[in-house]
Order: sequence, then structure tokens, then C-alpha cells
Amino acid sequence: MDFIFHRKGIIIKTLSILVLFFLWESSAFVLKSPVFPAITEIISTLFVELIEGELIFHLLITLYRVFISFLFAMLIGTFLGILMGNNKKINLFLDGWNLMFLNIPALVLII
Repeated sequence: MDFIFHRKGIIIKTLSILVLFFLWESSAFVLKSPVFPAITEIISTLFVELIEGELIFHLLITLYRVFISFLFAMLIGTFLGILMGNNKKINLFLDGWNLMFLNIPALVLII
């Protein structure tokens, strides 16, 4: 019985994605806006950029920047954490900053 529900779930999810693609493609056709390209245009551009190597190049540059930023954040965070853990005055001074930065979502900081 679980197999039947699993199979129906796959069919419903597949149909849902196909409906989304249809609505997207139809909306792009009606709007004809460069800000809202058709899904076929996006997939075509994706493959062109992948084959020409531009996509991989820019992906590697982005990953490099993320790695360097993460490395700096870890070094600074570790240094400040050890400093705050060993000195009550510094801990008291930086505690508010720590709470404020902990509450800023990571995506906001990335953008």
C-alpha cells in the first residue's frame, strides 16, 4: 500500500513542477520582459555557459571568495571568543555586539 502512495506522491510532485514550468513559460511569453525570462531561455543559457566554461570559472571565483571570507570570520571569531572568555571587561564590552550580530540572519550578511 505504501508503494501506491509513494508512486502517487511522485506523480503529483512531477505534475506540480510541470505546472510551475508551464505557468512560468506562459507568463514569460505574455510579459516579454528581460527581467522575467522564459525557463527554456534560462536552461539554454545555463548549458551554453556551462559548455563555454564561464559558469565554472565564476563558480570557482565565488567559492574562493566564500572560503576566504569564512577563513577570516573564523580567525577573527576565534580570537575574539578567546579574548572574551579570558577577560571579563572585554566580554562585558563586546557582549552586546555579539548578541546583535548573532541575530542578523546569515543571508543578510552575505548580500
